[in-house]
Amino acid sequence: GAPRARPILCTLLVALFAMPAHSQTLGTTDAVGVDSFKNALLDLDFDAGTVTPRNTDNFTLQKINTVELGPNRCSSRVDAFVADRDGGKVLRYPNAAGAGDLVCDPASSDCPIAPNGLSRNSVKVLAVGDKGVRNRDAARVWVVPPENCPADTFSPPALLDPEICVTDPRNGRCLDPDAVVDVEFINRPVGGFDTDALLVLTQQPTALMHYPAPLVACTVAGESCDEAGDPETLLVFTNRSDRRPSGLAMLPGGEVLVSFDDGFIK
Repeated sequence: GAPRARPILCTLLVALFAMPAHSQTLGTTDAVGVDSFKNALLDLDFDAGTVTPRNTDNFTLQKINTVELGPNRCSSRVDAFVADRDGGKVLRYPNAAGAGDLVCDPASSDCPIAPNGLSRNSVKVLAVGDKGVRNRDAARVWVVPPENCPADTFSPPALLDPEICVTDPRNGRCLDPDAVVDVEFINRPVGGFDTDALLVLTQQPTALMHYPAPLVACTVAGESCDEAGDPETLLVFTNRSDRRPSGLAMLPGGEVLVSFDDGFIK
């Protein structure tokens, strides 16, 4: 069915947006982040005040903009997943270091064209936003099944939404966004949403979408999704046309934060 508009409670904040935009913890390291200009996966040590590159393949990348850490399903290590938007690659870095392995073949049709935003859920499914290519491919959302063990390889991604439809709250019409900016799995029940439901942030229009957890699960399993629920438009922002969204995050209390490229967070 058509996506349904539904309100959501958001905390509105105004704050400076510090780089790197995406960072997460890893072991004794304070955080792991990305430097989009140098295509570097970074080790951030706040106590020592140092920033150290962790990857060795930055010269092969074009524009990385997201890092997602998660435990490996086949071993005890923690891996880093990175989106190379301009290079059309999603890579997995064992122990968040060295050279990345391709999660899917960018030459295949079963792979995001311009990955833009990553998130991993409680059962190790990786969601990938796909910016698409203007005037050629629609903004899309993919899901990558967990690692195949013991080989530690990935099956091809599946399309969760082949053509995103944002419901215009004024007239109920379908709006085709220019891009997916970011994705974020809900990691615990909050605000009426289930664990492993997916939030998706789009651009032009700037909107927040919700994909039910059963819809994610049946898509990954390759099963019928007739009874899994539909994507919903939660919120359409009425921000200035020159203010573009840049990221999405959820706080422990369930508040949803959206960052913008001019330094504001709502």
